[in-house]
Amino acid sequence: MIRDTSLYAYEDIKSDGSVGKKQKEVYDYLLTHSDKTDQEICRGLGYTDRNIVSPRRNELFKKGIIINVGKRLCTVRNRLAIVWRIKK
Repeated sequence: MIRDTSLYAYEDIKSDGSVGKKQKEVYDYLLTHSDKTDQEICRGLGYTDRNIVSPRRNELFKKGIIINVGKRLCTVRNRLAIVWRIKK
């Protein structure tokens, strides 16, 4: 279930042009697939290179749009990794 606050944030981002195409792609993925690692986001979006996703995710983090919610084993690499979520 998507929270109303997430939808409002999404509409703000979409309308004000504050994020680029790849940032929006990462944002949209996290909107429907919360609590994912960079590798999981990468795989979910169909990319093989984490360096396509990681910089865009970092930009969203610096803007306060997404947050770090801790660490867990990544389902892609089976290693401990930071988990990301859209800020509510």
